[in-house]
Amino acid sequence: MLPRDLEEIRQEVEGYARNEGLDYPEVRFVMLDFNQMNQVAAYDGFPSRYPHWRFGMECERLRKSYAWGLHRIYEMVVNTDPCYAYLLVSNLPIDQKLVMAHVYGHADFFKNNYWFAHTNRRMMEAQIETLKKRFKAAFVPEDDAVIRQTRRELDEYFARKRREFTIPLDYPGTPFETKVWTELLKIPYGETLSYEELAELTSTKGAVRAVGSANGRNRIAIVIPCHRVVNKSGALGGYGGGLWRKQTLLALEQGQPRPAAK
Repeated sequence: MLPRDLEEIRQEVEGYARNEGLDYPEVRFVMLDFNQMNQVAAYDGFPSRYPHWRFGMECERLRKSYAWGLHRIYEMVVNTDPCYAYLLVSNLPIDQKLVMAHVYGHADFFKNNYWFAHTNRRMMEAQIETLKKRFKAAFVPEDDAVIRQTRRELDEYFARKRREFTIPLDYPGTPFETKVWTELLKIPYGETLSYEELAELTSTKGAVRAVGSANGRNRIAIVIPCHRVVNKSGALGGYGGGLWRKQTLLALEQGQPRPAAK
């Protein structure tokens, strides 16, 4: 809960935002002192604490930088639904007012931007929990060699300079799910396969619904190309990321113009 004076500022700023036609999810402001802000910043905006030494080093770097007057984090925004915005307690009222205006604009952008508008903001937490259970390990966000390789290969893919990925994969699932995902990896770039054909390849002819469900539980989209599976009629069928994304990926691989935004 914000102090009374800041709540009045928030209401004023939100009134301006609404009058300008901004459309955003609920925004929850949280007050933090500079030590708490540095801790959250060290964790890349995640409000949870992950047991990894790198975050302690980053927090110490931020603390010293703030103490020496080299930087100041006025706010941080986590673009979920609801949207969380962390405000620095020591900000002047005018700083808080400007920050709040920025936050509402930020939240509007991520809700309505073409690439982010269709994102399920709550799905990320659910996927992380599933991965933690399947791998029986803690989730530690960090940048390592595999992440850098993945980023590089995806950039090449979207530039139409890569057709196959060489990223090391580990995709635990039920025996049936892993069989389906392994067959997905065999579908050539730019080609498609029907759900019926995929069922036959997994020796489960007639189990189209089960194949479709396993296809939808693939958590390494694009790299494991579940977007290349379509209906027998040639229609796109379903896609967890939205049919417009599936259409865009197939058009990219088949050398067609990118579909117009809807």
